[in-house]
Amino acid sequence: MNTLALACLALIAGPLLYQLISQSSRALKAIDGFVFVSIGGLLLLHLLEESGHEVQIASLALLLLGFLGPLLLEKFFRRLENEVHIATMLLGAFGFLIHTALDGTALALDDGHPELGANLSLATAIIVHRLPVGLTLWWLLKPRFGGLAAVLSLALAVAATIGGYSLAGVTVFESFEYTFPWVQAFVAGSILHVVFFRFHLHHSHEHSHHEGMEKIDVDKHAAHFVEAPLTNSLISSEGFGNLLGLGLLLILAFVIPHDHEGDLVGPIWRSFSFLAFESAPALLIAYVAGIFIYGFFPESSIRWMRSGGSLLQAGKGMLVGLPLPICSCGVLPYYQTLVKKGAPPAAAIAFLIATPELGIDAILLSVPLLGLELTVIRLIASAVIAFVVAWILSHTMKARRSLPILEEGKGGSAFEKIKRGMQFALVELVDTTAPWMLLGLLLAAVAGPLVESVGSTLPPLIEVLVFSCLGLVVYVCASGATPLVAALLAAGISPGAGLAFLLTGPATNISTFGVLSELHGKRLALAFGGLMMLCAILVGYLTNMMLPNYASMLPLAEEAAHHGHHEVPVWRVIAVSVVGLLFLSSCLRQGGRKFFGHVLGDQFGH
Repeated sequence: MNTLALACLALIAGPLLYQLISQSSRALKAIDGFVFVSIGGLLLLHLLEESGHEVQIASLALLLLGFLGPLLLEKFFRRLENEVHIATMLLGAFGFLIHTALDGTALALDDGHPELGANLSLATAIIVHRLPVGLTLWWLLKPRFGGLAAVLSLALAVAATIGGYSLAGVTVFESFEYTFPWVQAFVAGSILHVVFFRFHLHHSHEHSHHEGMEKIDVDKHAAHFVEAPLTNSLISSEGFGNLLGLGLLLILAFVIPHDHEGDLVGPIWRSFSFLAFESAPALLIAYVAGIFIYGFFPESSIRWMRSGGSLLQAGKGMLVGLPLPICSCGVLPYYQTLVKKGAPPAAAIAFLIATPELGIDAILLSVPLLGLELTVIRLIASAVIAFVVAWILSHTMKARRSLPILEEGKGGSAFEKIKRGMQFALVELVDTTAPWMLLGLLLAAVAGPLVESVGSTLPPLIEVLVFSCLGLVVYVCASGATPLVAALLAAGISPGAGLAFLLTGPATNISTFGVLSELHGKRLALAFGGLMMLCAILVGYLTNMMLPNYASMLPLAEEAAHHGHHEVPVWRVIAVSVVGLLFLSSCLRQGGRKFFGHVLGDQFGH
């Protein structure tokens, strides 16, 4: 009963805090940043904890429907934009009421089973997370509907908590839990929509457009790399709120004990950590190299790549990229730098494709894990696809408006060149690539269990198509994808499907599409993905014809399933720490909304 009282008090504490500091604009921005991170993270964590493997796909679909549904309704019924937003806000508030009722039920069940020994940690988690829940409920309703409506909703939330506590154990009430994850996913998507776009803070139709996700103009964005002012503040007001929200999430996820058996939090976190440790060194090298490429990259190298036809330029782009130790996580900063320096399209695209696919580490790892035959096919296919795709897209890119090219002839000492390079690589480049990297890593971590579960359940022809599509969005380095594919081969998938994933995975992901879209437009980004998938599918089908029953020829493939579970080297820990600090400083300086606005783009910033 004491936990119930504390939970109700925590719910009320948020609005009281809001009223105390609401007169300060900086404090309001901090609250906005806190809600943006804490509620978004809490909802996603809760869904992952509640969703087992049998409902995760349906939950994800309903989450996206709740998040994107209002945007689609606005697109087709623009005159109803205001009504759609109000309905979404009310649905989100209703979702919070259901959530508070379930909090009460969980507290009652824990109080009734003290022998489990976990009631203190669960009760603490519930009480702590209800502070941002109450704050968000007030934050959503008061600016739009007034104080009376906000007070009534808060009273209903307290009543729902008490009701859930009282009805715990009732058969009819408990039977709802089997379908509730789906309902909760849809409502969570609606809440995320309202929290992300802050429509409730506007009071007139003229200001009804979403805030926070500003439209990104390609030419202005490109010019941003030429004349970006130095940032005066290391942390913004919103960034401070983001930091507090992140701290709350870390406490709930790692400090307070949880029983994660059967949920998706543990597998996703392990997958994310593994990918981060694999990717961070190459990404750090790329950012550091960007300092010197920006400041010292010789004009003669660009002129050398410009000479000759498209095919020759594609070959030169590949030759420039081959010596560099870059995987998919680090090639994008290099590619952006080359484009800004004026590298020809064929050379830049060939560099973008070939560099992550033809790393010497991945090739050496492929021989023992994938076998010599598949390694040779992988090497040849990567080179051919880089040439073909770069040559085709180069003709399309010539017809587009040219992007502003970075000036080469800025004089100054070596120190001044390094200073300009640091501003470009460690500030501007990090600002635009970090959110895409985080999204790509998260998608890869979520998709990992799905990739392994698809395994041998599909016919070879369908497998090639499925795994080539997965490679388009999954964020993997060539060396990191090699043991994964070896394990999948041992599980029974066809070699063509594994190779298709290796061809599209390292060279294409959501991060690649985002950068290509910002630099060259959405059409070219879609064409790039379509050509890569088509080439990977053709190579996959040919590979299946040449290497039937190939999995039985790989005695070391089963060992790949345990690859990466050893102790993490210190140098990888250092790399992750440095890259993490760069990403965190970018988010704190810009604020979470502007930081992730590079990902959400103009379709979410209307």
